[in-house]
Amino acid sequence: MHATIEHTLSELSHVIGQLNSSEFSSPLSVLSNSSIGQHTRHSIEMFQCLLKGYEGGEFSYDNRERNLLLETNIEFAQTHLKLICMEIKLPNKSLNSTYNLGESIIQVETNFYRELVFNLEHCIHHNALIRIGVNDISDVAMSEHFGVAPSTLEYRKSCVFSV
Repeated sequence: MHATIEHTLSELSHVIGQLNSSEFSSPLSVLSNSSIGQHTRHSIEMFQCLLKGYEGGEFSYDNRERNLLLETNIEFAQTHLKLICMEIKLPNKSLNSTYNLGESIIQVETNFYRELVFNLEHCIHHNALIRIGVNDISDVAMSEHFGVAPSTLEYRKSCVFSV
């Protein structure tokens, strides 16, 4: 799991590292006027929120910090992607997550590894959106697997052999 997360975050760092500042931070109509940087920031902050709550055993993705520098400064974002890779290698433990559902606030029992997997899948989803944005504005080189879930890759392999 850790290796997959590190690979996914490394791929993201590689892709954004090929963009210029304007490409990274400008709103794109193909992304409903969000930017590649905003999607990058979101992925980073979800991991950061989980890591910040690890010690105390409680976190809330709804109340995560929102650091706009992560969506406007490529090098800053890349630094934080590397930090996440170094910090995620913690033992599994029980955690509580709080969610604001509008009409109510609930607390859910979970664990660190389950949330790492959630963040991995969430990051892959945002990488797929980043791929759409990058393809709209640039000829940046990306792995054919960038933004594709491991389960989808396995499914595609099985389809090839079943024909």
